[in-house]
Amino acid sequence: MAVEKVYRCDLCGAFTERGELKRLGVRGLDDRPEDADNVDVGPCCGTKPIVDVIAHGRELRRVAVDG
Repeated sequence: MAVEKVYRCDLCGAFTERGELKRLGVRGLDDRPEDADNVDVGPCCGTKPIVDVIAHGRELRRVAVDG
């Protein structure tokens, strides 16, 4: 039996293969690149505006910092 790994798009929740995801680092101007919050975007959301990705990254940061 083979185990197939699937991953989830952070914006819409659709499942896809790892090779189809794009990992985007969302950060503020004062953050270092290694402090970026990573957002995985699938092909289903590849045409969405980048502001949606930035808003999701901000929410990740808020949860991580404020709890």
